Amino acid sequence: MELKKYQESALDTLKGYLAELWKAGPKYAFMSITERPYNSEFFGEVPFVCVKIPTGGGKTLVGCHAVSEIMRSILNYKMERGIVMWFVPSEAIKTQTLKKFKDRNDWHRQVLDEAFQNGVRIFSNDEALRIRKEDVQDNLCIIISSLDAFRKEKKLQNKYKVYQENGALLSHFENLEDRDDLEKDEEGTIVNSLANVVRINSPLVVIDEGHKTQTELSINFI
Repeated sequence: MELKKYQESALDTLKGYLAELWKAGPKYAFMSITERPYNSEFFGEVPFVCVKIPTGGGKTLVGCHAVSEIMRSILNYKMERGIVMWFVPSEAIKTQTLKKFKDRNDWHRQVLDEAFQNGVRIFSNDEALRIRKEDVQDNLCIIISSLDAFRKEKKLQNKYKVYQENGALLSHFENLEDRDDLEKDEEGTIVNSLANVVRINSPLVVIDEGHKTQTELSINFI
């Protein structure tokens, strides 16, 4: 599908940002936050960008192209494999997005398949509760989830499946060294949860309608 001019313009701007980020190189890790080329009040050294597209303007399609551009540039060390977390603001939009991405005849899926040589697997957050280590190692796995499946206060997290112990995910944690950034139980043991699988794989995060994620809980979650 041929992109419209404003869609191409948005992607050209993104490419320019990625090029500047690439030129910054590993030296950013040694800069203070105020000196970093992608300074963020909230996310420190983690680069982020916002793409604004009018309602009905094909932002999901632009997002698919953006995933390709990012994976081929600053995330090229992942070799077009790993996890992309694609968060949407509601269950209705999750259903729509899953339908588009799972249909190999849909433009969105065709963009992804062409970019990643058909090495793409699509999961809902419920389906991802059974995601295999081999899935992540051999494909680009896009997990489409509503924000509310993950966006929980710390004290409530253990009540929700994405944060709970899950035997189906054990292979992801084999021979894993202790890490401070992973959720642990009261005994200090790493929880074999989907949330921890996501953390282990340092995913690219896409947030649909990101302007709706400005609360303190949303920022902490991200």
